[in-house]
Amino acid sequence: RERQAYVSRDLQEVISGIDTVKSHAAEDREVHRVSGTLRNMVDARIRNTMLSAFSEYFRIGTMSLMLIAVIWFGGNEVLAGAMTVGDFVAFAVYIMTFAPTVNTFFAFPVVMQPALTSAARLRELFAMQGEPGALAGAGGIVPGTVQGRIEFSGVWFGYSEDAPVLRDARFVIRPGEAVAVVGRTGAGKTTLINLILRAFAPKKGTITLDWRDLSTLDPRWLRRQISIVSQDLFLFHTTIEENIRYSRPDATIEEVVEAAQKAQIHDDILRLPDGYRTVVGERGTRLSVGQRQRIAIARAFLKDAPILILDEPTSALDLQTEDLIGQTLRALVRDRTTILISHRPSLLELADRVLAIEDGQVRECRGSGAASCLPPGCPPSPDLFMGCGDAPLWHGA
Repeated sequence: RERQAYVSRDLQEVISGIDTVKSHAAEDREVHRVSGTLRNMVDARIRNTMLSAFSEYFRIGTMSLMLIAVIWFGGNEVLAGAMTVGDFVAFAVYIMTFAPTVNTFFAFPVVMQPALTSAARLRELFAMQGEPGALAGAGGIVPGTVQGRIEFSGVWFGYSEDAPVLRDARFVIRPGEAVAVVGRTGAGKTTLINLILRAFAPKKGTITLDWRDLSTLDPRWLRRQISIVSQDLFLFHTTIEENIRYSRPDATIEEVVEAAQKAQIHDDILRLPDGYRTVVGERGTRLSVGQRQRIAIARAFLKDAPILILDEPTSALDLQTEDLIGQTLRALVRDRTTILISHRPSLLELADRVLAIEDGQVRECRGSGAASCLPPGCPPSPDLFMGCGDAPLWHGA
């Protein structure tokens, strides 16, 4: 069973990443890797078949020997007059009745081997710790209203003990305020978002929403209050309509169309053969990256939550499409708490304030626009940090 699972895993990886495999001319390497996994599975299957056959033949042989022994000794006893023919027949029937039950024990290890493998996997699954408060009725607080005030107070977090991503992070995002978070790749911007979504818990410090610690809130209620457009796009293998409606299952088709129009994807959808009924394929493979990202933006429009998180929302869009959607995003962030992560200066103009992350520390840039976070001498660029090298960001903080 384990070998079969490994084969399925490797095949799924290769098929999902076929473009990457081809672009690196790695077909032969992947064929060799999958063939090796498949060969191990076949070897394991052959060993299991041989063991099953040996057990079966041993069971049949044992039963046959028992019958021969009964006939031999019983026949001699009948000929010697020590046993009647009726006793002999009765004894032979007993042997025929109980022999299959006894022989079943020989097949027991072969039958139980797959079950024990599955049981070991289930035991690992059941031993996993669930998310605190994620179950319905677990006791998390469900506030009646949301203002949108978010505060980090002395937050420390790291994926390992010796390498903290955030160090004593302290800042406040006021209700209805749009705050941009900038920093070089790997600085911890997406980690900060995951902490707000309670995907992780801080090692030290507290994160509050409207003065309530996030750890005391119902996580499912919390996530219903947040619309997110992430750079890590995911679409389900269903229609475009259902993918947009995923953020609000009770939305009408008119509301879905309105959200798509705001996200500048409506015209593209109408050009598809089945319109909103078009199935996007696994992970949206039948759509371009830009189309997938605009569908994710349409989800945020439809959800209309009081808190908005934009994690590189236009990273896959060309400048023309970004300009088209810029005014719509400006309307989307109005009067709602917004956290914007982007390297594009044109998009950072939506922010009221700019926070910069470097070496795990979060500081506010004291200047006009996101450019105030940059070290001296950085040339104007469509990407905020292009051409800045490794110079520290704190000159404007």
